[in-house]
Amino acid sequence: QLDSLGLCFNWDKEVTTCLPDYYRWTQWLFVKLFKAGLAYQKEAVVNWDAVDQTVLADEQVDDNGCSWRSGALVEQKLLRQWFIKTTNYAKLYLLLVMKLLSHERLLCEKTQK
Repeated sequence: QLDSLGLCFNWDKEVTTCLPDYYRWTQWLFVKLFKAGLAYQKEAVVNWDAVDQTVLADEQVDDNGCSWRSGALVEQKLLRQWFIKTTNYAKLYLLLVMKLLSHERLLCEKTQK
């Protein structure tokens, strides 16, 4: 089916997230964020599949409010979760993006001349 769509995959470049070579880096990054005070826990509402006993992303809940995994009606449940303080860098990120866009605009204008 994938071939008929013109799709192809290089399986040598496959990422397997359950292998230690992958998750060691996500764990390393999390520890760095935690030590820097950028990872914290708080309670938040999640989509809960009571049959599979798992949290679902919004995209995993169909239009009828059912789990794509088990078909169970999804519940809203308050759970303690980890969060990353990405907003601490929002101003810096915006500044860098604006700087890149400005540089790109100048290059474009120079090319057009």
